[in-house]
Amino acid sequence: MKNVLHLLTGFTLATFSTVPALATPGPALSLTASGGQNPTADQSCQVRALQLSCYYASALRLSISQAAAVKQATTQELEQLSQLNEAITAPNPAKAPAFTTEQVQQQYDAAMLQILTPGQYSAFHLLQERQAGQMLQLSGHVARK
Repeated sequence: MKNVLHLLTGFTLATFSTVPALATPGPALSLTASGGQNPTADQSCQVRALQLSCYYASALRLSISQAAAVKQATTQELEQLSQLNEAITAPNPAKAPAFTTEQVQQQYDAAMLQILTPGQYSAFHLLQERQAGQMLQLSGHVARK
């Protein structure tokens, strides 16, 4: 377990050393049209993928190789979902990606199935359902079965 945390700490250091805008607050961050400071979508995907990977490594007790594979699959999923979001909000809808949200989620699920053991995979799905339920509650909806 310590080795996995060391590996993910290495991911953290690598992410923040390659993404200086997130490592140093202030003028290094990109300015948006509204004058606020926000990291780019790619940087946000990298950081979120790292957060999710650390969470899954801890919750699912992943090995070092599993943690690295989960981080790669999670990064790919978040980047593709970000591309879809950008395509939806873009003024020119002709440049839509060649994949759908369902396809991205199926691809991520298939990747996780190959990476995780059967027990880890079941726990992964329970964690995703729990997270989805919390997101519904945060948005003011009550999930009913």
